[in-house]
Amino acid sequence: MMFNFLQDIGNYEDRKVGKEEVNNFIISTAYTSDEGYETAIIDENGTHPIERYSDIIKAKEGHQKWIKKAKEIKTGDEIIKLGGWSGLVEDKKIKLLKLNERRTDNA
Repeated sequence: MMFNFLQDIGNYEDRKVGKEEVNNFIISTAYTSDEGYETAIIDENGTHPIERYSDIIKAKEGHQKWIKKAKEIKTGDEIIKLGGWSGLVEDKKIKLLKLNERRTDNA
């Protein structure tokens, strides 16, 4: 079960609920075989799962919610990156960095 995510390689378009670039972040919502439906925010540092849903209807609603939220996000804002695999990977507070921006603080 832990490696079910490998089934997701190469079929994003089939699993995608929505994907938009907003305010130099990408908001992507898709079905994942290991965690179900989830929204992730993609920034200069990578992909960060931020919310999970029990079904596609909630995933569509959540996707729209995060599109609206992303309009207000600034570099340096903190979010909780969700962990996974039944707690094996813990949630983690991270600072976001807009796409195409580079760190200047050696962080």
